[in-house]
Amino acid sequence: MSVSFPPSIRKVCSLGLLLLLAASASRAAYLRDIPQHLVQPDGERLNCLASGDEYFNWLHDAAGFVIIQDHATGFYVYARDWGGEIVPTTYLPGHDDPTSMGLQPGIRPSAEWLRRQEMGREFGPGDQSLGRPAAPGSGTINNIVIFVRFSDEAEFTDNISIYGTQFNTNAGSMKNYFLQASYNTLTIDSTFYPPTAGTVVSYQDSNPRNYYKPYDASTNPTGYNGSTARRDREHILLKNAVNFVSASVPGGLDVDSDNDGYVDNVCFIIDGSPTAWATLLWPHRWSLYSQTASINGKRVWDYNFQLQSALGVSVLCHEMFHSVGAPDLYHYNGDGFQPTYKWDLMEYNTTPPQHMGAYMKYRYAGWIASIPEITSSGTYTINPVTSSTNNCYRIASPNSANEYFVVEYRKKAASGFESAIPASGLLVYRINTLADGYGNSSYPTYPDEVYAYRPGGTKTANGSPTTANFTSDVGRTAINDSTNPSCWLYNTTSLGGLDISNVTSAGATISFTVTIAGGGGCTPPSITTQPQSQSITTGSNATLNVAASGTGPLGYQWYQGSSGDAGTPVGSGSASYTTPALSSSTNYWVRVTNACGAADSGTATITVSSACVAPSVTTQPRSQSVTSGQAVTLAVAATGTAPLSYQWYQGSSGDTAVPVGTDSNAYTTPPLVAPANYWVRITNACGATNSDTALITITSGCVGAGIDLSPVSQTIASGQSTMLTVLANGSAPVHYQWYQGSSGDTSAAVGSDSDSFLTPALSSTTSYWVRVSNSCGTADSDAALITVTSASGPTITRIKSKNATRGSRVTVFGAGFSPIPNLDAVYFGSKKASVSKATATSLKTKIPRKCPKGSIGVYVMANGKRSNTVMFQVK
Repeated sequence: MSVSFPPSIRKVCSLGLLLLLAASASRAAYLRDIPQHLVQPDGERLNCLASGDEYFNWLHDAAGFVIIQDHATGFYVYARDWGGEIVPTTYLPGHDDPTSMGLQPGIRPSAEWLRRQEMGREFGPGDQSLGRPAAPGSGTINNIVIFVRFSDEAEFTDNISIYGTQFNTNAGSMKNYFLQASYNTLTIDSTFYPPTAGTVVSYQDSNPRNYYKPYDASTNPTGYNGSTARRDREHILLKNAVNFVSASVPGGLDVDSDNDGYVDNVCFIIDGSPTAWATLLWPHRWSLYSQTASINGKRVWDYNFQLQSALGVSVLCHEMFHSVGAPDLYHYNGDGFQPTYKWDLMEYNTTPPQHMGAYMKYRYAGWIASIPEITSSGTYTINPVTSSTNNCYRIASPNSANEYFVVEYRKKAASGFESAIPASGLLVYRINTLADGYGNSSYPTYPDEVYAYRPGGTKTANGSPTTANFTSDVGRTAINDSTNPSCWLYNTTSLGGLDISNVTSAGATISFTVTIAGGGGCTPPSITTQPQSQSITTGSNATLNVAASGTGPLGYQWYQGSSGDAGTPVGSGSASYTTPALSSSTNYWVRVTNACGAADSGTATITVSSACVAPSVTTQPRSQSVTSGQAVTLAVAATGTAPLSYQWYQGSSGDTAVPVGTDSNAYTTPPLVAPANYWVRITNACGATNSDTALITITSGCVGAGIDLSPVSQTIASGQSTMLTVLANGSAPVHYQWYQGSSGDTSAAVGSDSDSFLTPALSSTTSYWVRVSNSCGTADSDAALITVTSASGPTITRIKSKNATRGSRVTVFGAGFSPIPNLDAVYFGSKKASVSKATATSLKTKIPRKCPKGSIGVYVMANGKRSNTVMFQVK
């Protein structure tokens, strides 16, 4: 189902999809999959989800397809990317399938669009001078909690004890979290207003909830319009709430423990759920700079804004650490990078909340007085970050004055505040002083202040942050300039020069060896030249070599498999290894050791392919007779090692004076009014062959149906199906009837009136053929033998493309593909297309720009094996 909208593309979508806050100092918690219950203009309920923070959040369905409101109709619809902007479609959630409509999940606006939005932010008069000190990081903070609802909402029904356990009394409360995180130096006691001993009592505003949502001419004409109105409505709401409860706050309650004239912190809990479109109804921390409100003679400034249904200890702790002074560690631009992931509260809210990293405790809270620096080579032991002593080290980079390293030990607990981290082990962070005070939120304007090294992580790849832990328990025991991850720097082209090795198992403590250049003593191994991936033919072997530095003697142990997988040792004692004769693609790596450490090489992939076979024509282009003014399609079938290239010529075979068509096994002539000859040359890496000459004669009247190219015999694995195609000619219309059996055997009709036929899943060898006919004749094709084997191999079931033009994206569906993209390739005729993303059942690629238009045979090479061929129409 789709809604009938005006045909023009409306770029005036709900700009609330992405709205940067009006205050640069505002901080927000990142929420995921918050249920939303919306009502369409026709009264239908729409249940969906919202995710993000106050800077960047969006509505979406469970599969991640973005939903926005089309202001021209008021309907919530699926969105698509239009040149970096997010615009509405006519497709309705709950009625239309976004995948079949060619939409993509998880779309985001361009970085340029986000920058334009940020440049357009409106700042209040106090917004550029929010420099008062943060709430104190030690002592006792009396946190004021105020409940708020709107004029069209009934009173809260929660008992106040629910909030008491989250803020104060439970073992997993915010109070207990900060006691543990601060090593018992910070106590946060929360009191609730208006006071109650039973059900929550709240301040009721004079405006309805829609007053605090964005303006929409058709669906919310009373909403705010612009960032200034948004700020004013929020600040006036909170000022009135403070004034309503201020008299009930005991005069003896110290709300300004550091005597700076400001209330340490106020937390407003707003009735209901967060809303979409990045409205003010989303959890965040900000400052009440545009209005004046006081409690016990102290001005209210810093506050946390929470929503009742999204309240949780993790969100409370995240926002409170903002009040203490910490910045966010996730990217506000929504680029998908996770600099510290679940290892730090200020990027990811786990349940229960995890500790922030040692650097954050040191830099923004003062709970760690200093981070000792390692300046000499040796072996060091540290306690978990939950311990108040000996819990981190700093290591300088010899290649940068602005970046250095911090190491800490995270120990996953069975319960409590460290139970939700991914695993136990040593974490290695890069600290960038050029971003000091900014955290990671302003990337890429500023670099990441804090970044945790992880396998596969680079400036352009997020890598695997969940496996950032180093420990011998998981085989990650070293980080240096040659490991994965390497100690890359952000601000220079140099590597960091860090050299950590011999990381031990994760016990009560963890130990590691640091080698400082010029520090003397034993130097652990370091890979200087990695073993290289190679391509060989079936039955050949390959020789791999590695070069390493470090204190001798060095030992070498080669393994089959991916780097770190020590399950299959194959050779030892030498820096080179010669594989046995291989029949399939195989991975190898080597571990280099000495008395003080070990280094693992990268993975070398030996790709095995069949020996090269020169082209050979199996079906010649057919001579034909056509009526004057008709075009003719000629086709050839050939075997040989892929890829095959085709060059068509006009003239007799061998005459290359008039080239006419390239890179397709089929060629369509222009309309002919005189006889002509054509032929084709087929080439590959190991040879070439010429076809026979096809003579095209000109006749008048009806031309009987004929066959240019019979369906091609194939070999498939048991349980697979394949696509058969015939190329026919003759006066239109031409009809098709497919049969199972030998050519001429019409006892088992299959298929429909189409030039292609998809077989069922086959378990035994079978033949198919097709009869083509028109009003003046019939012709029978040769039978295609479908040989069924027990060997597994890739299979194509269907090909999907939005517009099927050259250069456009294509998804190939099937089975037996390699999940490693560089072990797959998709061939459009003779044109190879590399794979950008792969699973066992789907490959994403692009149609080659030099691919000819028309019907093209598509097949896949996966792990050195070829799939069936499926015909695909390129526009």
